[in-house]
Amino acid sequence: MIAGVALALVALGGDYTDAVVKTAPAYDLNPPVSVEAAPKAQPDPSMQSSGAQGFQRPNVNPYDRDLQITAPLLFGRRALGELPITLTADDRVLIERTTFLDLLRDVVNPEALAEITSLIGERLIFESEDISPAGVSLAYDPSTLSVAILRIDPARRSRGEIFAAGTRQPESSIQPEPFSAYVNLDAFATAQDGQIDPAGLVSGAIRFGNIVFEAEARGGRGVDGTTEFDRRYARLVYDEPEAYRRWYLGDLDPEFRGRQGYVPLGGIGVSRQRRRFNAFRSDILQGSRQLLLEQDSTVTILRNGVVFRELQLDAGPYDLSSLPLLAGSNDVEVRIRDLAGRTQLLNYSAYLDPIDLEPGDFEYGAFLGVSSKSFFGSPTYDGDPAFTGFYRKAFVDRPAVGVGLQLSEAVQGLYGETQLILRDGSRLQFNAAASNSESGAGYAAGISYDRQFDRGEQADYLTVQADFTSERFSTLGNIALQNFSDWSASAQYSRYFSARLYGTVNATYQTFRMDLDPTWRVTTTANYRFTPRVRASIGADYGRTAFRSGDRQEIGLRFSITWQPDFQRRSEVAYDQRTDSAVASYSKSGDGRVGSIGYGALVGYSDGPANVSAYADYVGNRGTVAFTQSATGEDFSSVSDRTATTLSVGTSLAITGGRIGIGRRINNSFAIVGEHQSLQGRRVIIGDSLEDGRYIASSGPLGPAVFSFLTPFVDQSIRYDVVNPPRGYDIGSGIFRVKPANRSGFALTVGTDAFVTAYGTLQRSDGEAVGLAAGVMRSLTEPDTAPVNVFTNRVGRFALSGLKPGGRYSINLSDADGTAFEFQVPTDTDGLLDLQVIKVPE
Repeated sequence: MIAGVALALVALGGDYTDAVVKTAPAYDLNPPVSVEAAPKAQPDPSMQSSGAQGFQRPNVNPYDRDLQITAPLLFGRRALGELPITLTADDRVLIERTTFLDLLRDVVNPEALAEITSLIGERLIFESEDISPAGVSLAYDPSTLSVAILRIDPARRSRGEIFAAGTRQPESSIQPEPFSAYVNLDAFATAQDGQIDPAGLVSGAIRFGNIVFEAEARGGRGVDGTTEFDRRYARLVYDEPEAYRRWYLGDLDPEFRGRQGYVPLGGIGVSRQRRRFNAFRSDILQGSRQLLLEQDSTVTILRNGVVFRELQLDAGPYDLSSLPLLAGSNDVEVRIRDLAGRTQLLNYSAYLDPIDLEPGDFEYGAFLGVSSKSFFGSPTYDGDPAFTGFYRKAFVDRPAVGVGLQLSEAVQGLYGETQLILRDGSRLQFNAAASNSESGAGYAAGISYDRQFDRGEQADYLTVQADFTSERFSTLGNIALQNFSDWSASAQYSRYFSARLYGTVNATYQTFRMDLDPTWRVTTTANYRFTPRVRASIGADYGRTAFRSGDRQEIGLRFSITWQPDFQRRSEVAYDQRTDSAVASYSKSGDGRVGSIGYGALVGYSDGPANVSAYADYVGNRGTVAFTQSATGEDFSSVSDRTATTLSVGTSLAITGGRIGIGRRINNSFAIVGEHQSLQGRRVIIGDSLEDGRYIASSGPLGPAVFSFLTPFVDQSIRYDVVNPPRGYDIGSGIFRVKPANRSGFALTVGTDAFVTAYGTLQRSDGEAVGLAAGVMRSLTEPDTAPVNVFTNRVGRFALSGLKPGGRYSINLSDADGTAFEFQVPTDTDGLLDLQVIKVPE
């Protein structure tokens, strides 16, 4: 990308070209072949004879010489890419072999591509007639300067993805640095009751290869007034991305499933999860479903009897494998109507298990260590040695299953889960668990049913579930047998009545082992959208809460009105009659860019006590600042009795690739982005969009910019720009493509020593413009540099980027005269070089 190119180009003066050298014509690169002489014919002013009897070519080249141009290759409404072609003086269209075959891969199947390759043979350029036996027709359109694929035999087309999620992004070329480290520093101070309580939070990671050490600690005033320092966690993490596996050593945060209980462990662990390393998964049909259209047709797709999509498709094969499915059984009907009105039906059934695993995939976790009895502060690991683990498998066309095991001296537990998908798309889920502890054996079980009612663009949802837990059922996290409830049940039904009106009904029921009556509650809610900015909600509650005084029945109404003009601003007023509470709030969040400010306020009360609070936060280039003020009282007249003021400041320090950067808090991975020395200290800005000159980070007096928000194992872009670069300075594409690893860092540089952009006009000795010419530029000072294509417009103008000051370059044109010339870039060029008019001989 050329930054800051002036509209009026000022000549810099000087003649930087050497003697022009003539070479042999270079466009015809095919091996010599024997051609039978064509009979002579008198040319028509607008048509030229091809040599074939009775056929005349369109006049696609108005000049009396061959032209080399680059034209888009089109197929229907698709642009496949840029294709180098030669328009000869006798109106033939010669096509460059390598580029054409590469572009054709997207629209023909492998067998057709192999046949076309065989027809072209070893020739480097060919004509459209050469590949017509393979069922592919080409034509050059002089009005749009493009090459169109007029027809491909449907049997030779590649399969089209009707419901493809989108074009796949290319793999990133920039890899993380082998070593990186960062630390987040957050400081807090709270003033309350005449006392100031400072606190701090430190977190960070060090990465070398695929091994990461990560830790977090907190310090502050304890309950007894003394200063405390707590280690939240400290552990080593090792990733095997190809196997979707991660290993842990140190303070463990064990993963659990189903009815397993959580407990902190100090030891070793391993887990396998595909979604950790590949976060994107769509609910699509597994397996190939192909559709071959002999003619252009209208295709209507019905899912469970409801029209899902109607498409106008060209002739050729298509793949329905990416059809989005609903949970459970899907009855799919495809109706095909061709141009003659003939109709064909295709029916099949597909099954989708909604568990968060790809069909055929599996996941597991196993964690072994010493348990900690404390869930707060630093882990002490004063408990028993313990193991917790699980295994889940999603089968193809069968329900998924999961099993789990927890073991310690005090408790042993086993659990299992599965589900059945019924023909109507509903789902039955089952889970069960059994345990043994010093108090005896226990068990627990649950069942749930859910169904989605497909109504085309809208859907209704029904969920019903019931659970039972025995008194002696225990887990690693519940050894004390705190099972106060035995039975619980709930149901929910939601429905979209229209695009504006949405309603929900909920019912819950729970029984207890203590001397308490059952708790039950029924709630209804209706949500209505008046405008895109204003929504209202009204509902009613009726039920009994066992823990409320007198176990009385309660009934009440509630409502709320929300005004949200955009994603940053939101205002709400709400009242709940049952709890006698009300709240009014307004908030404006920052957009995450440097200089953004967020603020808000809230006023409310709940059955008497009142509270008022306000906050503000500021996003800076090197950190963030936040301020909160709150006040509470028995009522609004005494709301200032208890006040609290909190101020917090956060920043980070990052190191990678020999660079140090200061920026905002780092979530996982980061990039340190600095400027090349040729930019002479000019400021580099980075962000996700850079709209209106706004940015997320910037270089400056404190060093390079730090981009703190990279997500691991996801291919993503970092946009950059330069503030007031030299005129014509080539800063590159403006985008870095990266795919971070866990806790990884990148050291990126904006700019290069090849930053010069040159422009000029190419003319022959008689002043005629060398228009629509193509050629190749090569570096003479660095011969290993890849050559660059060069083109001129109709008046001979051309532009070249990526040149180095002091570099010497040669340009060879592929015209009939085989023109070549050389030029040198002055060493003091600061960005833009005017080569003025370059004269080439006839």
